Amino acid sequence: MQKITISDLPIPKTKDARLVCNWLLNSLGLINRDEQGDKMTDIFMFLAGRMQAKGPENRPKTAKIEEIQTHIGVPRSTCYKYMGRLIDSGLVKKLSANEYSLSEGEISRIIQNIRKDTDKVLEKLQSRAEQLDKEMSFV
Repeated sequence: MQKITISDLPIPKTKDARLVCNWLLNSLGLINRDEQGDKMTDIFMFLAGRMQAKGPENRPKTAKIEEIQTHIGVPRSTCYKYMGRLIDSGLVKKLSANEYSLSEGEISRIIQNIRKDTDKVLEKLQSRAEQLDKEMSFV
């Protein structure tokens, strides 16, 4: 189950990819306005860049924790903490003990998957709420 909190934040009026990624992560409740936002954005952008770079057999490149740690300049424990949050949100997947990538090849597909998952949860909630209304004689 994905752990996100969706907020309707104003869309940035910029085409700066870094600011837009920061807004996206903030809108999903993964960051707030402190230093961790910059680091989470750095990780997300690093992994997105890896998806565009092709490795052997024309497959997207993945990233090892050491590469991510070196790229964003934080202790390994901090890097694992951020990766855990990104994995829990469904944005990143762990491929092996030390290998990570975005959960989908494109950011828009990640959001489509979040939407599908959210719709399923809301349908269950709606159904159960209707049953509860009947049980409590609200209808």
